[in-house]
Amino acid sequence: GVETALLAFVLDQARRHGQAQVQGMLIPTAKNAPARDCYARHNFQLIASDPDGSERWARATEDTIATPTWLAVRIAA
Repeated sequence: GVETALLAFVLDQARRHGQAQVQGMLIPTAKNAPARDCYARHNFQLIASDPDGSERWARATEDTIATPTWLAVRIAA
């Protein structure tokens, strides 16, 4: 849902601004546990794991992520 929409938005913005890749970091906390597999579900590749359990993920911007039809992400001017 929300995670998918935000990743789709970030990927789209990065592509529009000429970026070939986006990266994200997962810092292990109790609040992040439900989204632990979010990057993997959206075809990001694990590029680094730190001793504290943090993970860095990357994905090319060439392919899109479908935004859920019931949700829109907008930037307020």
